Amino acid sequence: MTEKERKELLRELSFIKNRVEEIYSKLKKDGDFSVTMIEQQEKREEKITKLLRALGAPVSNKGYRYIKESLLLCLNDPTILNNGITYRLYPSVAETFNTTPTKVERNIRHEILTIFRDKRKGALLVELFPCYSDTGKATNLEFLTTLVDYLRE
Repeated sequence: MTEKERKELLRELSFIKNRVEEIYSKLKKDGDFSVTMIEQQEKREEKITKLLRALGAPVSNKGYRYIKESLLLCLNDPTILNNGITYRLYPSVAETFNTTPTKVERNIRHEILTIFRDKRKGALLVELFPCYSDTGKATNLEFLTTLVDYLRE
């Protein structure tokens, strides 16, 4: 890509960004329902981030992003955990991140194991998972279900 093409691309991206911000602020001012939904989604993401950090989840692992996306999907569709995470949840997350359901499952499992192995277990982890705090770790389903229930409170 030449310098001229690069500058043109940056100019176009800047225009698009400004236009999106303009539309967003107009919709927000008009009280559009979709903006309210966007704000709700942003609040959910913020709550999930705070929760995972409070549990001591390493942000650098892929499992962190997969758990975050899984929790968002579960909060948006409560039936997803009831119908088997292997057939609905993992494939949905895998599609979002352009990977396989097996890798999603493995990375979530690894992230949970990392959280439970941390020697500085926080009070929140012990509160949410009292029976696992000394003996081991929760399964993926138990972990996600517990966090979804906690986030809904």
